[in-house]
Amino acid sequence: MINNGVMPVVRKQQELMKKEGLGALVAVSPEMIRYTIGTVVPTQSLIRERLAICITSSSGKQVVIVVSIEEELVKKESFVEDVRIYNEFTDKPMKILSDVLKEMNLENEKIGIELDFLPTKHFSILSKEMPNTKFVDCKEYFLQLREIKTNEEIEIIREIGKAAEYAHNKVFKELKPGMSEKDLGSLVISELYARSGADPKILVVATGERSSMLNASATNRVIKDGDVIRVDIMATKKGYYCDVCRTSIVGKPSKKQLDIWNTIIEARELVLSNIKPGVNSHEIYSIYNDFVTKKGLTSIDFVGHGLGLGLHEEPYIGKYGGATFKPGMVMCVEPIHVVPSVMGFQVEDEILITDNGYEFITGSASSTEIPIIG
Repeated sequence: MINNGVMPVVRKQQELMKKEGLGALVAVSPEMIRYTIGTVVPTQSLIRERLAICITSSSGKQVVIVVSIEEELVKKESFVEDVRIYNEFTDKPMKILSDVLKEMNLENEKIGIELDFLPTKHFSILSKEMPNTKFVDCKEYFLQLREIKTNEEIEIIREIGKAAEYAHNKVFKELKPGMSEKDLGSLVISELYARSGADPKILVVATGERSSMLNASATNRVIKDGDVIRVDIMATKKGYYCDVCRTSIVGKPSKKQLDIWNTIIEARELVLSNIKPGVNSHEIYSIYNDFVTKKGLTSIDFVGHGLGLGLHEEPYIGKYGGATFKPGMVMCVEPIHVVPSVMGFQVEDEILITDNGYEFITGSASSTEIPIIG
């Protein structure tokens, strides 16, 4: 068990509960379980019926409920002291949850729970067990809590982001014409795992005419002279994501290829130069959209997004909505331009919003030059 006193995430939940008049917050999604207990429950995302539940009361008391086979792991790696277990074949986790809430004297309170994630059949059991309790959806509450990262979260994101960037740089040096996309993908995964033990979730390897396909997986296509190569690494470590993309060209770039790339880099610098606390994300998207449109490139619906326990989180730097930047937010900035079925260009780096602007987690000037292969 890891416990260093009142954890920052617990303190943040207490402040929110006081503001919203809640007696407790109940986390049930994999992302929020990781956030509220400090570790990933491994099979929660793989086996839907293996519920994991964390109750945080307004007093700061926490109880986590997990399947019996993961009891030891949670006790050793979580910062929650009170761990309850259930047999997945004979017990009802919602009954255990209701017992814990009653034990905390919360029967007549308003309780936030992730109703967008919890299956109806489970919520029906909970409602029957606690008819006098007002349950409200806490999705937006949790998203609000996660916008500003703690120091621990930032360090994990920094570690995996740097590992992804290292994998990009090393693999592009080893890549040769005649290799296949799958060869390239294997090198990336090997380097990423060796560097940080990260778990790849989506690895985009798209070359030549396939480079315009934004989420394409590796195939047996052989890399040849003149190809644009786009590699996007999306992986997790300790529940947190990295999202780092690089583009390279095999052989001497054409004028059109270099013109597109240089415009992409100009667009990125324009976006970054406007990022600072207090600025609305939609305003920056408008600046980006006007610039790339005048340059004759296609504009996408967003040029940046939050990053953390989710691959895409608020705020978005996009066409729709808009949020105010605050210190402690982690963002990905990713200008993209594709010529369908011909070629696609993208550079994506992670940044941390600071008191005065931002700092790079990955990238900086090193990602403004397009790597040349061969």
